[in-house]
Amino acid sequence: MKIAFLNGDVPNLYDGYHKLTNEIIHALTEKFSVHLINFKGQKLTESEIHWNLSSYKTMVEEEEVYIKKRMNQLRSLFSKDSMVPWQFKALDLNMLNQQLMQIAPDIIVVNQLRAAWVLPHLSSKLTASIIYIAHNCESLSYRSVAELQTSSLVKKITKVEAAKILKLEKEVLKRVDYCVALTSDDARRLKEIEVKPNYTVIPPGTKISEFKRDEEKEISLLLVGSYKWNPKKKNALWLANEVLPLVNQGSRKVTLKIVGAAANELTESIKYKECVEIHSDVPSTAPYFKGNHIFVIPERQEGGFKLKTLEAASYGLPIVSTSSGIEGSNLVNEESCLIADTIEEFAHQINKLISQPDLRRKIGEKAKEEAIQNFQYNYVNDLYIQLMYKAIKIPN
Repeated sequence: MKIAFLNGDVPNLYDGYHKLTNEIIHALTEKFSVHLINFKGQKLTESEIHWNLSSYKTMVEEEEVYIKKRMNQLRSLFSKDSMVPWQFKALDLNMLNQQLMQIAPDIIVVNQLRAAWVLPHLSSKLTASIIYIAHNCESLSYRSVAELQTSSLVKKITKVEAAKILKLEKEVLKRVDYCVALTSDDARRLKEIEVKPNYTVIPPGTKISEFKRDEEKEISLLLVGSYKWNPKKKNALWLANEVLPLVNQGSRKVTLKIVGAAANELTESIKYKECVEIHSDVPSTAPYFKGNHIFVIPERQEGGFKLKTLEAASYGLPIVSTSSGIEGSNLVNEESCLIADTIEEFAHQINKLISQPDLRRKIGEKAKEEAIQNFQYNYVNDLYIQLMYKAIKIPN
C-alpha cells in the first residue's frame, strides 16, 4: 500500500503539532510505503530525516519562512480566504499534482488544515482514498481565542478569521473519506460542521517514563509549551502574573519554571521575575519533567488534545489544569488531576497539592495509570494501521 502524506511545514520542531506529526509518520512507516510531501520549510538533510520513507520532498525551500508567513497572514486580513492557504502562496499546485500522479498513492493523508486546504485543488485523476487528520476543530479554537481578547479590534479580526476557517473546514470535510479527530469532543464538533466523512478518534501516543520523583526535593511548578502563538503567551502570563502571586502569599516562595520555544519573549511581561525561571528554546523538554514538580496547564482556548498533558501524565506528575487543558486525556478531577478555571481556583488547587504530599502522589500515580492503559505508542500506532486497511476498501 502506498501512502502520500501531505504536510504543511517540515516537521522538525518540538511543539505539539510537530511532535504529533512525527508520531503519525513513524506509525505509518512501520507497515506501509510512505511518500512525504512537505509544502514548505528548510530542506532536511538525510541525517535529519528520522523516518523510513519511500520518498521525501519539500516543495518550497524558504530562507525566511517565519517572516514570509507573518506577512501573508497580514495580507489574509483583506482577503475572503483564511490565513491558512495564504501561508503557502508560493506552492506550485500543478507541480504538487504531478508529484502525486507520479506516486500514484492508494491513500492520501492530509495532516491538519495547513495541508488539507489543497484538497479542492487536487487533480480529479487521483483516485486515492483521502484521510484528514484534524489536530483540532480549528474554527472552535479561533472562536474561543477571540473571546479571550481584551482589544475589541483584535477580537473582531479573530472572529472574522474563525468564520473563514469554519468555511474552509466545511469544504475540506466534504472532500474526505475519513476524518481522524484526537478527541471525541472534536469528532462531535467536526461532525456538526459536516456529516459526510467517516469519523474516527485516534489520540496521541506517549512513551511511559520509568522516572521516580524525589519528594524530598523542593517543589516547583512546571509549564511546558511553545510560546510563538500569542494565546499561549497570554496563558503563560495569566499563570505567572495572576495565579502565582496567590500561591506565593506569605513566607512561602514557589518557583514557576517556564520551558519551551520562544519562552524568552515572556520575560519583559512577567511581573514577579524573582519567582519565575525561563528556559527558552531548549534542545529537548524531556529533562524538565524529571523533577518534583506540579505540572500546570493554564490553557483557556477550547478544542484539541494538549500533548503536554499526556507527557506530564506519562511521568506521573500531579497536574493542575483548566477544563480545556485535559480534553481527551481521560483524566478525572480529584482523581487523576485537579481542575481549576479561575485565578483563585487555580491557586487553591496548587496550594492543596503543595500542602498534601499524599494527594500529590495519588494524583500523579492515577494520571500515569491512565497513560499506560490508553495512550501507549503501540496501541495508538495499531489504530492508525487499522484505519489505513479500512480506508483502502472505500470505493472511489
